[in-house]
Parts: sequence; C-alpha cells; structure tokens
Amino acid sequence: YYNLYYTQVSGSDEHGLLSNDSVSLGEITLGDLDSYTFTANAGDYAFLRLVDTDNTNFYPRLYLFAPDGTQLKSSTHHTATGFNHKFTSTGTYTVVVSDHYITGTGNYHLYFSQAPGAHELGTLYYGDEKNETIDLGDLDSFTFDPQLNHTIKLTVTDTSGNNFTPEITLIAPNGDFIKRSSHHTQASIVYTIPYRGVYTVLVSDYYISGSGNYKLTYNKISD
Repeated sequence: YYNLYYTQVSGSDEHGLLSNDSVSLGEITLGDLDSYTFTANAGDYAFLRLVDTDNTNFYPRLYLFAPDGTQLKSSTHHTATGFNHKFTSTGTYTVVVSDHYITGTGNYHLYFSQAPGAHELGTLYYGDEKNETIDLGDLDSFTFDPQLNHTIKLTVTDTSGNNFTPEITLIAPNGDFIKRSSHHTQASIVYTIPYRGVYTVLVSDYYISGSGNYKLTYNKISD
C-alpha cells in the first residue's frame, strides 16, 4: 500500500486562507504536502515563519508561489525557517509546507503577518512600553502614526535572558521596507518620519528558533 500526494499551484488550498497576524497549526505526515493561500496587493510586504513544534525528525520546508504558479521563495532549516517578501503584483498567493527530506513527520506552526495591515498587539504612542513574549517562530506586530519630521526611536530588549535574539523591523505605510535591526539582548531603530501614515513594527527572533520575553519602547527623540 502507498500514499501519493499531489499539489498543483495555483489552485492548491487544502488548509484555506491565511489571515493577517495568524498562526496556523498543522501536521506533516509521511510524504505530506500542506497548502494555504492568501491575497496580497502590489506593494505589500509579508512575513512567513514555519517551526517544528515537536522537536522530532521533521525538517521544515516552506515554499511561496505567485498567482501564476511561479516559485518566488523557498526556505528550509532544522527546527525553524522562514522568509520575508515584497509583492510586485496583486493576486492570490500559495504557501506549501513539507518536510525537506520527505521522510520526516511532525506538527508545526505557520506564522503569517502582512503589512500594511498587521496590527496584532495594537497601537503605539509616544512613551509607550510594551512587555510581551515571542514564542518559537512568533511574529508580533504593532502600528503607530507619528508626526511629520519627528525622529522616533524603537527599542526591543530581551528581558528573559535566554536564547532570544531580538529583531525589530519597520515598515512604511505603503508597505516599503524601511529598517531592520537585531542584536544580542537589545536592538534599536532610529528614524526621522518623512511622511504621515500608519507605520508597522514587527518584533521577532533573529534566528527564528529562539523565544523569550521582551520589552518594546517607543519614544520621540526630536521634533
């Protein structure tokens, strides 16, 4: 007896639509292929992270396909993997999850955030201090609407002292990548606002495979 798995893109949508700031729980059986879809506009910026939650022989592999079926990205690594992507066309995109060696099995979490639009943990205001947690592969999102020409500073600090390496990413209101910073224990971004709008902040672990508690601060340092 045998199982034959078949997935064709575009059109594969076994596990449905990914929603912004979501985590999807799934299982890869022997030889399995799991598929998801999401819609994106030209100019959007997306973050995808895939992690093995069982620490078994599952070796996560993640694919991203364009609406016409063209492969855009592929990433694999022991325990956790992922990538970011800037979209140049509007349409329905396909994500496929598998085991890199085909012989592995296990449970996984698939994290998805898309900017503009990501807003999982709410709005930041000058002087705010947020204390949150990054789980394995997690993506935390915040938004803020600063004044024109203000210079702002965003800092994320590891408060748990374990294997978490803070990474912070700043995305413009139109989805353009602005800056990314990562460092052991603490990472910061300083930026002067060139135009008004809702900016997006993503907090994650630099290696994807780390987890821990953190403090995020948001301050105006000049007008």
